[in-house]
Amino acid sequence: MRILVVPLPGVNQFSLLNTLRKVVGSTESVTVFSLKDTLLKDDVVVMPGVGHFSSAAAFLEETQMKTKLVEFIRAGGRFIGICLGMQLLFSESDEGSGEGLGIFSEKILRLPENLKTPHVGWNQIHLENSDLDLRRFDGLDFYFVHSFAVPVATAGGHVPSYCLSTTEHGDFQFVSAVELGNTVGFQFHPEKSGRLGVELLDEILKRWR
Repeated sequence: MRILVVPLPGVNQFSLLNTLRKVVGSTESVTVFSLKDTLLKDDVVVMPGVGHFSSAAAFLEETQMKTKLVEFIRAGGRFIGICLGMQLLFSESDEGSGEGLGIFSEKILRLPENLKTPHVGWNQIHLENSDLDLRRFDGLDFYFVHSFAVPVATAGGHVPSYCLSTTEHGDFQFVSAVELGNTVGFQFHPEKSGRLGVELLDEILKRWR
């Protein structure tokens, strides 16, 4: 199993690379994704944050990575999106122009004006139904840094079927993790969440080994 990290512009990918290498216990199997790479069935693609939606969307379009990633995901490929990487699974964002991968149709919205923005720091996640058995992480704190999110109210006040977890920032409830088949995304940063973040990534990756 190879783990390929998408090199989005303006993203510090080294902490994520180091965390993933710690999880799998290997440096050779975790590398930076290149357009020259042929994605295989057993590969895992990880798309990180922090960054800007417009710049990232343009990069994916211009490098033709977007087409390759969409085909990989829709064919059941294993994909993990983190922060901006999760937001790029959606169609568009208030942050700027450009189109995401469109795996989910909703639009990423700016956090409400009455809330402290960006939302930075530790916050609880509340797990919803999932094919992944992650119950031991329910109610635990992970590290967030973001100014945009998918509000639960976007789905008419009901938790969307793809929602893996929700989180509250003030009185605002948003989708903090998503899951659809072999696609998983986190609005928070597992690689910046200490031991728990490492354990969360390990829990997911070991199911794909």
